[in-house]
Amino acid sequence: KRAGNKTTLQAAVSNVDIKVPENSPARGSVSQMELILEGATVIGTYDDLFKLLSSDVAKKPPMVQGVMRGVNGLIGGIVPYPRGSVGVGSTWSKAMDFAESVKAAGGNAKGSAPVTMRLSRFLTVGGKRCAELTKTIKGTMTMSREGGDPVKSSLNTTGTIVIDLATGMVVRANGT
Repeated sequence: KRAGNKTTLQAAVSNVDIKVPENSPARGSVSQMELILEGATVIGTYDDLFKLLSSDVAKKPPMVQGVMRGVNGLIGGIVPYPRGSVGVGSTWSKAMDFAESVKAAGGNAKGSAPVTMRLSRFLTVGGKRCAELTKTIKGTMTMSREGGDPVKSSLNTTGTIVIDLATGMVVRANGT
């Protein structure tokens, strides 16, 4: 939903598939974590450059809060718009800090990942002039809970996002 220079989006988690090493202490709770996260939603309000202004994350259960803060960050990172003009083949980046997401879940984290965007092509979708962007996020973080051992984690995701050029809204997005 667009109002003035603010955009409000609702995101839902689906197709949850958590992978952990065979010898991980978290292995026994994977099914429960997947059930808790499946279908979880979050609503965030963003400015014109998709910086997060507000969110309903605080109203969620503690485990869901951390993940959904991450989702808010990814949405804000869905399209980190460049400040200037770009053409097909142009790339730009924005750093994504993991500390905020993990702190919401009651832990501590250090690490960040660059969100790299590339303008792939222009196309028409449903009669609307659009831009297709390729997005890559790669990074690592070390996180821990109070009194717990540090755990190193990595994020490696790629995908495409199609943006309506008239509104700046996401028409469709996919990724892994």
